[in-house]
Amino acid sequence: MSTPKRKIKGIVDNFDACGRCERRGLKRTVALMPLDADGNEDGTAEDVAYHGTSCATAALRWTQGKVTDTARTAQNFGLRLLRIPQVSTL
Repeated sequence: MSTPKRKIKGIVDNFDACGRCERRGLKRTVALMPLDADGNEDGTAEDVAYHGTSCATAALRWTQGKVTDTARTAQNFGLRLLRIPQVSTL
């Protein structure tokens, strides 16, 4: 089984254009981080590609449902990380 070349980071609504087909006016886009040959993230925030859900489906060769579910899970995981309360050290 081959290693995916991209990882879904989440769903964003502040980018309304697809980086693959250049369609504009999208309600949401999927943030895709490139991966290296070992499957590790290969880049920074500037390297993230924003695709519409249909183009993300084609780019990853996944079903629409899998892309949407994975993007929502990644988004929720990231939001949970942001909500972790700070622990003060004594």
